[in-house]
Amino acid sequence: MFIVKEGYPFIIASLVLAVIVYFFFGIYWAVIPVVLALYFAYFFRDFHRRMPYDPNILYSPADGTVMGGEEGFDEE
Repeated sequence: MFIVKEGYPFIIASLVLAVIVYFFFGIYWAVIPVVLALYFAYFFRDFHRRMPYDPNILYSPADGTVMGGEEGFDEE
């Protein structure tokens, strides 16, 4: 599992906040920023998936489901 580079500031900030909260309020309150850091790590994960190339297939972003598709046109 890899983390995209845009997620590192969120994860690091949450962990720094957890350390600060630990020193001032104790370990029980520090759990909240640690859980937040874990959530950010889960949210910003980057899977390397193998997808077959087929121009007739619609790929869904973010593990969702493609509900429909329409032909588009370019305006010139």
